[in-house]
Amino acid sequence: MSHELRTPLNSLLIFTNNLLKDKDKNLHEQQLNSLNIIHHNGKDLLKLVNEILDLAKIESGKETVIIEKIYISDITFYVDDLFRISAESKNLTLLIITDPGLPEYFFSDRGKVVKILNNLMSNAIKFTSKGKIIVEFKYQTSDEKVNYIRPIVISITDSGIGIPEHLHQSIYNEQRYAHPFTLFMFDIDSFKSINDSFGHIKGDEVLVKIADILSNSLRKSDIIGRFGGDEFLVLLGDTAIDIAIGVVEKIRDKIRRIQLIDTPELTITISGGICQHQRNNTQKTLISTVDALLYKAKLNGKNRIESEENNDLRKIKKQILIVDDNDEFRKMLKDILEILKFSVILAENGKKGLDILKNNSVDLIICDVLMPEMDGFEFIDIIRKKDKKVKVIITTGGGRIDASTYLTAADELGADGIIQKPFSIEEIEDLINELLN
Repeated sequence: MSHELRTPLNSLLIFTNNLLKDKDKNLHEQQLNSLNIIHHNGKDLLKLVNEILDLAKIESGKETVIIEKIYISDITFYVDDLFRISAESKNLTLLIITDPGLPEYFFSDRGKVVKILNNLMSNAIKFTSKGKIIVEFKYQTSDEKVNYIRPIVISITDSGIGIPEHLHQSIYNEQRYAHPFTLFMFDIDSFKSINDSFGHIKGDEVLVKIADILSNSLRKSDIIGRFGGDEFLVLLGDTAIDIAIGVVEKIRDKIRRIQLIDTPELTITISGGICQHQRNNTQKTLISTVDALLYKAKLNGKNRIESEENNDLRKIKKQILIVDDNDEFRKMLKDILEILKFSVILAENGKKGLDILKNNSVDLIICDVLMPEMDGFEFIDIIRKKDKKVKVIITTGGGRIDASTYLTAADELGADGIIQKPFSIEEIEDLINELLN
């Protein structure tokens, strides 16, 4: 597959590059501009294809690491050649510093090292308007060795936007108190592609809508900082991570539902990391942790929130039982709920549902009304005699019985909600979220 995708793109780039040289001087300015656009977009498309193929390798467990000898001087020359002109065009100072005690070379995967450097340097230049960028090659500050080898660190420091000063001060203030607080860092998935495909005005519209969602979803005491263009950092004071995750997931859901003028096909998603402050954590450690979690969310496929794996307060999946005699509907609803991160159990009628509940605890039941062997009303009646806490949603096909009849019966039996087929993903998601907080 990689060959079939890359070969035609590479051919396109080679031919357009040759045409751009215009050796015979027979192309006018408009033609050269058109070729330049084709060449530029072709490179962007090839980069996107490479990223998709790399992600596919990682997800399938087929990604390989090629260890080779890498000379530090080669990497410093590479960074200097590729980025100095870009830096100087913005009046930025580029400093490349090598610790004199380092060896001539180290062992790693050169392709991956270069790719990481490209991403970090591109962002550093993009989001730094004045000052300097420092690329430093040094030993890890800790004396701890890994397999008797002292790791080499390549660090990139810039004087860019960074975290706003008021956020630094707010984090410091929170650290002085004993109560927990949580940091949430996120950015907009593929924001550059939105700007490139739909224009910067559309990008600004997205930013405004996200800012509105944040201001309407958070408390006045919560602090919001924007840095790096499309990156945001939110401080949820006096909030433990289990509560914060609920708040953050609601924000992510609202952002996913953003409707943009003239571009209804455009879906906005975010990726983020969330972390609760631990005692004795420095501010730098806390921010580095949440930043690493954001990066992890990106690597794991975007449109997701990552929390610390070793945090005992991480979100636990809610379990839902679907009771419906329609095979296709059960499977369809199961797919939807699993996308929404719920655990799902299926039953084809009320009797099977009761059998499942003998050995399983669920948080919510979604039940059809008209089913063979045992209908939804009888099923719910039995459930309510045993368990008054479990949430129950009745689904109706409409048309067979007057809607008011369903509402009356559902209310008498103690159902918590009713929804009529066909319903949208948003309708069922809203009802579930409301019932399960």
